[in-house]
Amino acid sequence: MESLILRGVDYILQLLKIREDRNEKKKQQERESLEAFRNSIVMTRSYLADLRDGRTVRDRQKEVTISQAWNAVGLKIRDINTPQAHEIYQIFFEKADYWSDPEGWEKKKEIDISLERVENDINQILNS
Repeated sequence: MESLILRGVDYILQLLKIREDRNEKKKQQERESLEAFRNSIVMTRSYLADLRDGRTVRDRQKEVTISQAWNAVGLKIRDINTPQAHEIYQIFFEKADYWSDPEGWEKKKEIDISLERVENDINQILNS
């Protein structure tokens, strides 16, 4: 009888460990996503400010780097297993597509890819 109880307790402890590991993995994914997102925001805003203030002219290499940064955010958000993340990660891919070819990009279905929109979206994902 004791053996059966001990096996039951062991099983419950294993389930709790699995749940704890999943929660830690989710927290790590969220940290990595937020870091990638913030890097993309800072990179984009800095570039746009430099253009606005005449400190630089359009730089294709910087635009490609910004595109790659937004693509990385989309991939990280896609890996977060929440309904909000599944609805939103496509917007980050659209931002990546935009920055890969700003002049040739065609807006799809009136998708809002503004920085304000994506900041709001990331907050929804990370606060869920």
